[in-house]
Amino acid sequence: MWSAATSRPLSWWVSEEEAVIPASAPIKVYVRQDFPLTPGPAPAVTTAKVSGQVTCRRIDEDGRAVEASNTFQPHAPRIFTWFQVAPVAWDRVLEVQWLSGDRAVQSTWCIVPADQARGWSVLRRPESGDFSAGPWKVVVKQDGAVLSEQEFRVTE
Repeated sequence: MWSAATSRPLSWWVSEEEAVIPASAPIKVYVRQDFPLTPGPAPAVTTAKVSGQVTCRRIDEDGRAVEASNTFQPHAPRIFTWFQVAPVAWDRVLEVQWLSGDRAVQSTWCIVPADQARGWSVLRRPESGDFSAGPWKVVVKQDGAVLSEQEFRVTE
């Protein structure tokens, strides 16, 4: 169960011991004096800020882009995208969509923890063969809104 006010699991508010209530136990409700009981405006939803997106051949053990490139061979084993994310106080869930021309090839979710300032995603070569030659694009989105996109080519 999630708290709408914070987008955090309710277990964040209540310890495991407090969360388990036997069916026969009376239920007590405690209200903090400083907690507003009247509904207020909904909290603002802040969109993640993404910058420095690149495509690359690999990601190193520290999570950094290695061998950045805008061109790849059709038989490359995989293609990565790497991007910087402005630090915020909560985890971000971003969608990374890979397109060959106008055709969506893969869509994945990338969770960027609050204490991280970068994220990445990988596109693996199809089992059926090589990557299609031509223009490609990788798009980073949050809640359907495009935050960043990077174009690249697969060449013969």
